[in-house]
Amino acid sequence: MTDVNTKYSYQQMLRLAPGLEECGVYWIQEPFPPDALRDYALLAPRTRVPLAAGENHFLRYQARQLLEQEAVQILQPDPSKAGGISETRKIADLAAAYRRGFAPHTSMSGVNMAVCLALLTVCSNGLIYEAHLSAFNPFRDDLVSPIPKIDRDGYIEAFDGPGLGVELDESLFGRYPAIPGPCYV
Repeated sequence: MTDVNTKYSYQQMLRLAPGLEECGVYWIQEPFPPDALRDYALLAPRTRVPLAAGENHFLRYQARQLLEQEAVQILQPDPSKAGGISETRKIADLAAAYRRGFAPHTSMSGVNMAVCLALLTVCSNGLIYEAHLSAFNPFRDDLVSPIPKIDRDGYIEAFDGPGLGVELDESLFGRYPAIPGPCYV
């Protein structure tokens, strides 16, 4: 899988796609900015590598546009950005109606990871769990208990406790107070 992070133009992707096909890339994630629906729709039939997007497309209305224009084969809504659990489930169901895969984008918190795991267990078109494996991440490792664990073979099991199956430790917010402004800066 390769994540382009919305950085390429349509012409750049036309040149890049054959090399990604040759490498056996599983998907191309977000090659274009979220408002470039036409570029997605033009590229999709010109490559054998499935296009994945949704992390920066919010709510089921934008997901529907991606599907109606046959712009992507895999939807990746992020529950933290896409309206929470209910809206993300609606997006997954919409993707299933179009016979497209659902691979929720996992943000960096343990809560988001637990939500993605729970959604994948109930969606008929669940494709893959996106793991965040950085060495240091207190919002993954200290915010919830238990923390999601990937086994040696790359598998993960959903939690079986009530709700999302995790307990929240709110004391973490005292150690890492909010910083005003946009995230991901």
